[in-house]
Amino acid sequence: MTEQRAAKQLLQTKHMVLQSLLDNFPGAVSLIDSQLRFVVWNKELLRMLDFDEQLFPADNPPFLPDLYRYNLERGEYGNVDKEKYLQMITERARRFEPHVFERTRPNGMVLEIRGSPIVNGGFVTTYQDVTERHRIEEKLRRQSVLLQAVLENLPQGICVFDEKLRLELWNSGLVEMLGMPAQAFAKGVDFEDLLRLMASMGEVDNDDAERDVAGRMKQIRQFREHRYERTNTQGKTHLIQGKPVSIDGQVAVFITTLTDITDRKQAEMAQRLANTQLEKLVKELQETRADLVRSEKLAALGALVAGVAHELNTPLGNSLLMASALQDATGMIMGKLELGGVMRSDLSVYLEEAADASSLIMRNLTIAAELIIRFKQIAIDQAGAERGVFRLGALCSDTVALLQEKIEQSGHAIDIIMDEGIEMDSFPGPLEQVIANLVNNALLHAYEGRRGGHMRLSAQIPANRSRVLLEFNDDGCGIPSEIQDRIFDPFFTTKIGRGGTGLGLSISYNIITSLLGGQVSVHSVAGRGTSFLLDLPLIAPQQEDDGRLRRL
Repeated sequence: MTEQRAAKQLLQTKHMVLQSLLDNFPGAVSLIDSQLRFVVWNKELLRMLDFDEQLFPADNPPFLPDLYRYNLERGEYGNVDKEKYLQMITERARRFEPHVFERTRPNGMVLEIRGSPIVNGGFVTTYQDVTERHRIEEKLRRQSVLLQAVLENLPQGICVFDEKLRLELWNSGLVEMLGMPAQAFAKGVDFEDLLRLMASMGEVDNDDAERDVAGRMKQIRQFREHRYERTNTQGKTHLIQGKPVSIDGQVAVFITTLTDITDRKQAEMAQRLANTQLEKLVKELQETRADLVRSEKLAALGALVAGVAHELNTPLGNSLLMASALQDATGMIMGKLELGGVMRSDLSVYLEEAADASSLIMRNLTIAAELIIRFKQIAIDQAGAERGVFRLGALCSDTVALLQEKIEQSGHAIDIIMDEGIEMDSFPGPLEQVIANLVNNALLHAYEGRRGGHMRLSAQIPANRSRVLLEFNDDGCGIPSEIQDRIFDPFFTTKIGRGGTGLGLSISYNIITSLLGGQVSVHSVAGRGTSFLLDLPLIAPQQEDDGRLRRL
């Protein structure tokens, strides 16, 4: 009985934690069961959709069709045939198909609604206010139109290529100055293809067209700022200027301008004005892009909370079901006890049921507790990690030794290749966790359906001698390019329900970039394996008293 009460109290606590989590993030979320009845929701849902709290009594939550009818009655969906529209959206909901769409409310708010089906029927749905994002996107569109208008009114020919030398922007002045057909210019055209077309028209500096194209491509691939004059076959002399524009230290675009310098003074004045206007617009576009990224972070947070709710739903639901069954069985045996009619066989059956129920409750609550612990590990308790001086090779060997049996049972092998003299002043425990996570990630994802895989753990110290490059490789199936940018996101996994929680790489990323003070990058080619490169300082940053890191 004491264990039953403790389990019930733990379950109630978990529900309170879940509800508190849902009520304190900037987005709306709801969970409905297979009968379209609301199971879980948060306060933001009521605020965002203008629902009165009386519509959501805790002891008798509403059904989704009832809320559809309520919205129809108050004109939420516009001027439609109410009964036909209600039937249509209810039938669509009962199909429990994943969906993403946007809806504009009568008050002008634009909602992005994402629905994901859950096991045994039901839906987790998130609602994100994307009104500001729409405003930013419209601003970006208007600025793009303005930019093109500015380009078209410049007294210069101008073109913009991306980091792969593919055409992004150009104006009619460029087409006119080059004397090339307008249809030759299209977004995404390679710079080299335009050079070859110019060569075919006789616009070359020597008799060997291929050598001229190769020479110009060699120069442009260096992405260096340049300025020179050139006279075409029509006798027009142009001042050609090229300038790279970098974002976060990486070349983002390369801008080239052609100015007719027949009247040199007028051309130079126009060029200065054009550069000033263009740089100002590029800066404004960068700022607008940053605003859009910030608004997208809120959507990512909503997806994270939906992941937490989804992962906790099954173990908590199972625990609640078994606790209810145990409560019913206890009530029955107590009734018989009061009547004095308890037989030995009744007591034996009850004890067996109680043991089974307790075992299932403990197993599911343990799963839920482990998920909560792993989720909390995303924010590392840096103050609790022990620091020490250790040899990297010995640490890697000890960590792999603990995993050796699991590796061999899976039919794979792992090699450690590094200088035994590499010494670090850092946090050995968290680093061991990172290495273990990388190995377990490879065993779970890289070698599905095959044996004989080969992994390698290597390290080297670059020229500056203050850092170490620790690399983990596997020769597995690789990571699809479309998901490589998401592998470090919390709760992102391609093995949901099959052993993956989506937390291993996320926790490792946080340990590497915060506690260990390093960086991590991934390189993967489909069918040719994956490589994780950890760039770590030999001496980890010091921690301040408040848990922040201080660089040595």
